Amino acid sequence: MSIKLQERKNDIAYLSDLYGKFNVLNKLLQGKNLNLIKVKASLTSFTNKLEMFERNFRKDQFCQFSSLENLKHQLSKDEVEIYASHLKELKLDMVHRFKDIFQLNVPNWIVSPFEASLDEVKVELQENFIELIADPELKVKFLRFGYESFWLQEKVRQQYPDIWEEIRLLFIAFPSSYVVEKAFSSVINVLNKRSNLDICKGGDLRLYLTELKPNIEMLASSHQAHPSH
Repeated sequence: MSIKLQERKNDIAYLSDLYGKFNVLNKLLQGKNLNLIKVKASLTSFTNKLEMFERNFRKDQFCQFSSLENLKHQLSKDEVEIYASHLKELKLDMVHRFKDIFQLNVPNWIVSPFEASLDEVKVELQENFIELIADPELKVKFLRFGYESFWLQEKVRQQYPDIWEEIRLLFIAFPSSYVVEKAFSSVINVLNKRSNLDICKGGDLRLYLTELKPNIEMLASSHQAHPSH
């Protein structure tokens, strides 16, 4: 068995480095603050890197794959060609699988509303857009918290409903299965702690899934201690 592994050490090194890069991408596609804009950016970056890796491999440059770099003097031309072709196929497969994400149009005015050209905005939205970027309070919030918090604030939704309707799916859609997986994990965790199967009516599951943070100090101060008599 060890002899067979030794014969495949170059393949193992290549796959080890490659899966390490996939793990980095996987972490970027998790979390409660994910939106379609961030997903497209992460996937575009990763597929561009795959193309770069392929190009570098064909030049016998493996510095982005540390394990393979240590074995580069043992690599044959056929092995390098196999790895390069594999990277090419990976990119093509990802572009096909996530074509809806890659075809998603993200106007510049959404990410940088105060620097975008008015010509980038639909004509029917331009009047409201001018009012929006002229609001100094909104600009301060954008500079402090970024584009996502800027668009998700209640003032934007209430005062500029047409603009919100245009962009809302980019922020409220669930681009990954993270939220669902979190809910299933929470259910399993609750079931492991007690035998009551009717967990939907209990409060434990809501505590696991809610994003609200309890104000412990306020709750404690509202309950005065009763001195013993």
